[in-house]
Amino acid sequence: MLTLSYLIMSTMLRLMLLGLTLLLSPLNVYAQQSSSGGQRPPLPSPSEYANRMVNLLSDKMELSDQQMDSISVLFVRFMEAQLMAMQTRDRETMMRLRDERDKAIHSILRDKTKIKFYNTIIQEQSPMRRGSGVNDR
Repeated sequence: MLTLSYLIMSTMLRLMLLGLTLLLSPLNVYAQQSSSGGQRPPLPSPSEYANRMVNLLSDKMELSDQQMDSISVLFVRFMEAQLMAMQTRDRETMMRLRDERDKAIHSILRDKTKIKFYNTIIQEQSPMRRGSGVNDR
């Protein structure tokens, strides 16, 4: 008698676990789709990216017209090259391009306060670079 009740309880427990697993499995699929497998928003065109970044920088710090024009050209060239590197998934080239862009912008800004502020803005804009120390020049 004890064995029969144990067998019934064991079977009921297994059925409950199976039902719970089947009930919760769609939640796991939904979580994966929304976090990693979901559709990314389209990347901006190089000129849109340049305009957005120049506007962001000019809103946060005083830039001359010449500085804004030079930075805009740099951002367009950077984004064009970056898009090509992204298509080939060449991570090293993407990192090298970012470093070259930052060095060029540092030479345009010249002022240490503006350079530090630029580094902070860029770090806030790029989740991959947060806390990496890449811009700590």
